[in-house]
Amino acid sequence: MPGKPQMHLRSAVLLRVLMSGGTARSVAEFARRAALTRQCIDGLLKRGTCRRTTADAVASAVGVRTLDLFDPIVSANSDDKPGR
Repeated sequence: MPGKPQMHLRSAVLLRVLMSGGTARSVAEFARRAALTRQCIDGLLKRGTCRRTTADAVASAVGVRTLDLFDPIVSANSDDKPGR
């Protein structure tokens, strides 16, 4: 199955490109590409991220950190959480 890691990498790269920017125009462009976005997310979920939520998979793919809503100062992906 040598093609599967390439699919994962391609999905992550496409999501990063789609979500880069941060302007309203980028958000609108991202929304218009919903079909491509769904394909990227599906590809990521099939490549070992099925234990995560879709939001975590997307955040991981685009290189951003998710926040713990109960303790927003400490990232959910951070190793410096108390008790770890």
